[in-house]
Amino acid sequence: MKAKKILKIFSSILLTVLLLAITIPWIIPISKAQKHSTDLKPFNNSEFVEIDGVKLHYRTWLNEDKNKDWILFIHGMSSSTYSWENNAEIFFQNNFNVIAVDVPPFGYSDKNPELNNSIDELSNLLWNFTKIFDNSGKWILIGHSMGGAIVQCMSVMKPYNVSKAVFVSPAMFKELTPQKNFIRFIYGIPLIQRIIIIIGDYFIITEKNVSKMLLSAYGKEVPEETVNEYLKTFNQKGFTQAFVKTFGNAKIKQHVNGLNFKTKSLLFAGGKDTWVPYEKYKNIYELFPQMKTVLIQDAGHCIMETHPEEFNKITLDFLRE
Repeated sequence: MKAKKILKIFSSILLTVLLLAITIPWIIPISKAQKHSTDLKPFNNSEFVEIDGVKLHYRTWLNEDKNKDWILFIHGMSSSTYSWENNAEIFFQNNFNVIAVDVPPFGYSDKNPELNNSIDELSNLLWNFTKIFDNSGKWILIGHSMGGAIVQCMSVMKPYNVSKAVFVSPAMFKELTPQKNFIRFIYGIPLIQRIIIIIGDYFIITEKNVSKMLLSAYGKEVPEETVNEYLKTFNQKGFTQAFVKTFGNAKIKQHVNGLNFKTKSLLFAGGKDTWVPYEKYKNIYELFPQMKTVLIQDAGHCIMETHPEEFNKITLDFLRE
C-alpha cells in the first residue's frame, strides 16, 4: 500500500510538472511582428516593395545610365544590407548599378512567421524582385554564406539572366530536393518553437551574445558600431518568431541540381572561417572548374566586411575581365 501511495504521489508531481511545462511557454509573452512603416527608413537610400505578398527592404546605388552593369548583393544568415557597407559604394563609384536586399526574415524585410524561406523559394522571390528595375541586361550576383547558396540556386534557375557570380564563404550545394527533414520537423512542433522563441527573445539576443557571434564570424574584434547595427535588426519586432518558424516552414518545393551551376564565378574563402570551413567545403567548390578561388589565410567568415580592400579590388578586376 505504501509503495502504491508513493507511486501515486510521484505520478501527480510528474503530471503537474508536465502540465506546467506545456502551459508556461504559452503564458510568457513573445515579440510579434508589426507592420513596418515604410516612412521610417533605416538608411538614407532605403526602399520598400512588396513582391508576391512579401515585403522587402532594399537599398540602391544607381547611376543615371541604366545601361551600366547591375549587381545584386545577397547577404548571409542573420545579416542584412549592412553587411555590404564597405563594398556597395565602391562598386557604384566604379560605374555599376548596385542593389542590396534584406532576405526575409532578416534585416528590415518581412517578419511573417508563416513564410516558406527555403533556398528555392527565396531564389524565386529575388528573381521576381529584380523585375522592378530597369535592367535589360544580365545580373551580377554576389552572395555571402547562405546568400551564396541563393546565388547558386538563382544561377541554375535562370543561367541566361546571370553574367557572373561572386561567392563569399558560400554554403554551396550539390542538389536541393523536396524531402522531409527531421530537424525541421522538430522545429515545426508548436511547443518546441515557442520555447526556442522565448529563449531567443529573453536570453540570446543581447549585446553580449551578438558581440560573441560576430567575434566568431569575423575572427577578430568587432567595432561597437557594427554590433549595434546587427543588434538593431535582431531587435525588430517578431524577428525571433519569424526566424524560428520560417526555419521550420522552410520546405524545398522543386528539385535544383546544383551541379548545373555553370556561371563564370569568383569565390572568396577565409583560412580562419569556422562557420563554413574551407577544407570542409573544398570538395564541393572543386566541382566547378569555371570558379576561381581566392583563399585569404587570415580572414574569417565575413571577408567583405573584414577585408574590404582586398575583396573590392579582386572582385572589380574579375568583373572587368
